[in-house]
Amino acid sequence: MCSRKIDILKSQLKDVREVTKRELDEVKELEKKKDQQERDVLELQRNVEDLARELKADEQDLLNGIDDMVTSINSRFSQLMNRMNFAGEVELHRGDEALDFKNYGLKILVKFRSKDSLQPLTASVQSGGEKSVTTALYIMA
Repeated sequence: MCSRKIDILKSQLKDVREVTKRELDEVKELEKKKDQQERDVLELQRNVEDLARELKADEQDLLNGIDDMVTSINSRFSQLMNRMNFAGEVELHRGDEALDFKNYGLKILVKFRSKDSLQPLTASVQSGGEKSVTTALYIMA
C-alpha cells in the first residue's frame, strides 16, 4: 500500500516541471517588494494616526476660539442691552453633528419688557425699532 503511494507520488513528481533560477529570483524579488509594501503601509498608517491627532487638536483649538468669541460677544451685548434697561444674550447654535459648521449660527435672545422672558430675535415678535436697537447693539458688541 505504501509503495503504491510512493510510486504514484513519484509519477506525479515527474509531471512537475523544474523551477528555473530566474523564476526563483522573481519570487525572491516579489517577496522583497511585498515586505517593503507592508512597511510602507505601516508607515502610512502611522502618518494617518499622527494627522488625525493633529486634526483633533486643531479642531479643539478652533472650537475653543469660536466659544471664546461668542462668550466675548455675549458679554458685551448683554452689557449694552442692560445699559438700555433691556436684556439680551448671544448663544452659539451648533449643528446636529460634530463639526457641522454649515449649520452653526448665532442665536440672539432679547427681552424688551420686564414681564417678558428672553425670546429669539425674529421678524414677527419684536417691533422694527426693537430689531434696529438689537442690530445696532449687536454690531457694537
